[in-house]
Amino acid sequence: MNELKEIKNKELKNKLFEKVEQELKNFKEGLKLKSPKEIIDNSYKLVCMMETKDLDCQHFFRQFL
Repeated sequence: MNELKEIKNKELKNKLFEKVEQELKNFKEGLKLKSPKEIIDNSYKLVCMMETKDLDCQHFFRQFL
């Protein structure tokens, strides 16, 4: 039972990480299409997204370790 739960937790971690990574990648790609002013305006959001990703993933993963 614990082994099955551990496998499921690993799958969930991987899915979460992949989803967050994809959203961040999409945001970065979208920035490439924007004007320099829009890039600068969104740079803070990018940094926040990156920090949140790192913190959220660490916090989320810690629950299952």
